[in-house]
Amino acid sequence: MYPSLTSLFFLLFVILQRMGFKNADIVLSTPGLLSISLMSLSILFAFGAIASVIVLYRWRMRKIAKTIYWPMVVLSFLHLLVAAYLVYFGVIPMMSWA
Repeated sequence: MYPSLTSLFFLLFVILQRMGFKNADIVLSTPGLLSISLMSLSILFAFGAIASVIVLYRWRMRKIAKTIYWPMVVLSFLHLLVAAYLVYFGVIPMMSWA
């Protein structure tokens, strides 16, 4: 469930980002529905990627069909990799005080 929900967050993030590029200087420079939605979806994507890896780690000893479990593991780690990439380049806002 978590990997598919994380994929949905990412898909909505990309769609809203494409909508915001039409008038990016006006639409994204002020707090509005589009800019707050983009920020929220990007943060939810990062949390969803972390949550899906944690949940799948906890489920590793349960009886789950391997044809379902391993694709979800691969998808979760790909989400985690994309989230790390987006955090590194500042697309997902993260404050670091160190």
